[in-house]
Amino acid sequence: PLKVHSLTNDGSSSHFAAWSLFESLCTLNSDFLPSGIQFFLEEDINYIANTAWNHHPEYEQGEEMMIQNNVHGMANCYIVSDPAGNCGYFTYAGDGVALNKSCLGKNSHTWAHELGHFFSLPHTFFGWEGINYSNGKKTSEYQSRVFTQIENKERVRCRQQADQFCDTYPDYISNRWTCNADGFGQIIIRDLFDSTFRADGSLFMSYSNDVCMSRFSDEQMGAMHQSIDGSRFELQRPDIIPRSLGADTVNLVFPGEGQTVEGKKLQLKWDEVTGARYYVLQISRTSNFSVVVKNLLLYTNSAIIDSLTPGKDFWWRVRAYNEFYFCGIQSSAGTFSTEGIPVSVGDHGDVFHRLNVSPNPVASGSYLQILLDDRHLNTGPT
Repeated sequence: PLKVHSLTNDGSSSHFAAWSLFESLCTLNSDFLPSGIQFFLEEDINYIANTAWNHHPEYEQGEEMMIQNNVHGMANCYIVSDPAGNCGYFTYAGDGVALNKSCLGKNSHTWAHELGHFFSLPHTFFGWEGINYSNGKKTSEYQSRVFTQIENKERVRCRQQADQFCDTYPDYISNRWTCNADGFGQIIIRDLFDSTFRADGSLFMSYSNDVCMSRFSDEQMGAMHQSIDGSRFELQRPDIIPRSLGADTVNLVFPGEGQTVEGKKLQLKWDEVTGARYYVLQISRTSNFSVVVKNLLLYTNSAIIDSLTPGKDFWWRVRAYNEFYFCGIQSSAGTFSTEGIPVSVGDHGDVFHRLNVSPNPVASGSYLQILLDDRHLNTGPT
């Protein structure tokens, strides 16, 4: 069971977007799938407005946040704007995970990395934290700074060296790095015996870029199961049976495709999906949803939107999820338009009921069209 805590500043309601949250959770379960470990939301998301916790420059504030808000028997994860300058961290004192909003998303493996720590896994470069490795210096000269035995390419003493896993390659790189085409680091590393190798970027517990990461090793997965059978025993839920969703897609009901509607107190509806606990609604000004104006997490199959800009075209879509199925099912993108602004001209003989101006915005050098009822006024280039 995961307990997700979403942070924002004092007096704000601008939490991490629900659409991106579920995409991140979908990737998390995909990353852990080979291990046989899967996560679910035993409780709904906990929303917290606290600037000092949302932007905490030191670990102490984050640990305070966790101690005051952790729910016993769950893996507590806090989504914040600044987790002490990191993409994320796990802290023993707080017994929770902090995650940077800007480091999450469907292509991010930060959540998997930090929950790896939660389930006992060290970095692949364990002992080299905070050290800038250079192959221009003899590796033996680093031993006084590396707080474990330096791991060698030869696997004879791998149980006593670094992360103590024999199926993870040696790794001395403690800052973010990118891999080459075969998934290994571009820096040639020299071990204590001057044997050369490159760090393995495929492992989630390295510091390689997200595009390189794809797996936990077999021994890492075994260690996580040992953690769940041991110190994390309270997380086990042997009687839980995951629920599936009873549809393959979400059917949009209202507004109809291309329909023009009143922009105030607009009620959008879609068919209820059997087994769904959550719906996420997005409304955008663009067909590729690059300009999202509404991003709502809902518990029913409808939503009342207070106000949308009049005289505009909108695109909308809905995803349905439940507490087990984070990847969800999605509707196709629907379109609708909002009515223009009514214009009164007082006692004049002509009364124009509707005014529409297009395009809006208008590019320099383009023509502007003004529609007053059925009358067109075309201006010259702007």
